[in-house]
Amino acid sequence: MATVASISIADKVIVPFRPDYVSQLAVDRVALLIEGKKDLDALAAVPFDQRRYICLANFVGGTGKERLILEEITLIHPVLKAQLSYCRDLASAFDWLDRRLSFEAKYGEAVPQIKAVYDEVSAFRRA
Repeated sequence: MATVASISIADKVIVPFRPDYVSQLAVDRVALLIEGKKDLDALAAVPFDQRRYICLANFVGGTGKERLILEEITLIHPVLKAQLSYCRDLASAFDWLDRRLSFEAKYGEAVPQIKAVYDEVSAFRRA
C-alpha cells in the first residue's frame, strides 16, 4: 500500500529495468499502474513528455539481444539516455560499511554513469 501511495503522489517515477524479456513485461505493468491505464493502447494515448515515469536501463551488457529489447521498450516507454552497465562498484555501493565514504570512493568506476543519470534526471526539475 505504501508503494502504491508513493507512486500516486510522485511527480516523476524512475522505473529501473534490465534489458530482458521478463523486465520488458514488468515495465509495461508498472507503467500502467503509474499512469492509471488499463491497457497499452490507453497508455499509448499519453504522450511521452506527459508521462509520470521514465525508465532506466541497468545491468546493460551491450549484447545484440539487449539492444533489441531496449529498442522495443523505447518504442513504448520513455527511457533515459543514460544507462547503467554492470559494474562491481555500483553493485556493491549499497553494502553496509561502518564508515562514510566519499561519492567517488563509494561508486568508483561507476561515477560517470551515476553522474550521467543525475544530470539527465535533474533536467526534469528545470523543465
